[in-house]
Amino acid sequence: MTEAGDTANAELREPRPLRDANIQYEIGAGHERQARDALVATWRDWLHYGLQSPGSVHLIHAIHEVMDSMDTFLNHAGGRRK
Repeated sequence: MTEAGDTANAELREPRPLRDANIQYEIGAGHERQARDALVATWRDWLHYGLQSPGSVHLIHAIHEVMDSMDTFLNHAGGRRK
């Protein structure tokens, strides 16, 4: 009988719709982190490709492309987080 009472108390502490909303938020935040991590990994891979390419022109071009991509990311992130 104690278990039923504990379960009922747990439901009163955190109603299912609120718990479900928190879970959905955490899932969404996890997807955002995965997408951000993939973006950073792409920046790294692109710079690595530039380093492996013969001649400094490829590296300079890769650096500028990554910087442009970072600027785009930061402009969008800044607007979203204000």
